[in-house]
Amino acid sequence: MGNLPRFESHIAPLQNAGGIFLKEQEQTRFIKLNRIGTELPELLKNVQCVFIAAPAYRHELFVRSIAPFLGTNQYLIFISYFAALRFYHWKQKYGIQTDVIPVELQSLPYTARMTAPGTVQIIDRKRRVWAAALPSSKGYEFLEIIKVIFPEITVVENVLFTSLNNFNAVLNPPLMLGNSAKIEAKDNQNWNLYANGINESIARTILAFDRERIQLSAQLGVKAISIGTALANLPPGQQCSAKQLCQTIKQHPKLTNNRIPTPHSLNHRYLTENVPFALIPFLTLAADLKIPTPHIRSVIDRASQKLQRDFYAIGAGKKELGMESVHLDEWLSKIE
Repeated sequence: MGNLPRFESHIAPLQNAGGIFLKEQEQTRFIKLNRIGTELPELLKNVQCVFIAAPAYRHELFVRSIAPFLGTNQYLIFISYFAALRFYHWKQKYGIQTDVIPVELQSLPYTARMTAPGTVQIIDRKRRVWAAALPSSKGYEFLEIIKVIFPEITVVENVLFTSLNNFNAVLNPPLMLGNSAKIEAKDNQNWNLYANGINESIARTILAFDRERIQLSAQLGVKAISIGTALANLPPGQQCSAKQLCQTIKQHPKLTNNRIPTPHSLNHRYLTENVPFALIPFLTLAADLKIPTPHIRSVIDRASQKLQRDFYAIGAGKKELGMESVHLDEWLSKIE
């Protein structure tokens, strides 16, 4: 396990202990780690799979830092947010010559939080995690390597599937913006964003947003899982009502787990990650296909206004997605 030299203090407790303390189901185990540090050449040497376990707004920083030390046939694994496509832009930008294969997971295989320096609590393990490589043909090769460690990983058709089916991007921005007064008041110690923050009005916004995402996915030839199917276990194609979604979120045992801390500021990755690196790509692709997305645009506008940031300027647009000066059909053919 490693980090960039500028973040050395983040891993100092692990270096001192020689590993990490892992808490799960009221038990604590110590996991010894073979490599811990900030010496990037040594950390990356003879490693097949490199996980970039960082928010999307740090992806480029990590790629730029490790670019000189990447080896041939290494798999570089990101968590959603169109990272595999963005990597091809960075590959040219930072002169990466080796045959590195970007892989995108739809989410981490677990929900976890750091409870103390050097200690991580695993709150929940996912039963299935979607993954895709770029190019898609490399996905099953990656699976053969990683399935021993993460048997829950399932290969899907391409990296658009893993990014367009990022449910954090659908849920969290409307919930954050709909509860901005409560979050900024900082009196939410016994308040949960999902259990207490959802109402039918916000649920209607989420569902309208989700319909635009599903329409976009269909036009791109990607199977989109609706938020109703993902959370309420509705059969594919069955409509979810605002009341139904509201009740489902309120009672969802994973979302409402009190071990997941509630944001105390709007300057939180629920907005600063999802808006520029999921919603802006959604909007960019929809604009190319001439699909109206008023609800997605509204969320971006409100987040930009609340945080006083131009997410249209800093988000992943056509250039970062590799769509500049390329016809959409040609761009899509590179993904397969």
